[in-house]
Amino acid sequence: MKTHAERPDRARNGHAEAASNQSAAAAEALSGASQELHDFIADLEELIQATTSLTGEELARAKVKLYDRIEAARQAAGHLHRGMLGRTRHRIRVVNSYVQEQPWKSIGIGMAAGLVAGLLLSRRSS
Repeated sequence: MKTHAERPDRARNGHAEAASNQSAAAAEALSGASQELHDFIADLEELIQATTSLTGEELARAKVKLYDRIEAARQAAGHLHRGMLGRTRHRIRVVNSYVQEQPWKSIGIGMAAGLVAGLLLSRRSS
């Protein structure tokens, strides 16, 4: 039987630190994407207000600026998507590793989750 001191805790095996780093990176990416979207919307509003008085060359400059902002927003969305995909893949590997190391615990967790879901769903239909 394992004692509490023999159990690997999250801090010693690096999972807690990795999760903390990923959470910080996710928050930063989301914040950057949110700011990029906010700036993009502000530029669109500015362009809409200005289009009524723009002439040929000014309109062309505004169009170039708008395309630049669209490209920046696309890049930010792509960066956010790649970050989320990387974190998801990492978490899948961690869960897979845990399931392989602790198959009976994993089965118990799955059964408990299924039982709780079944109870909740049966109450809804009643």
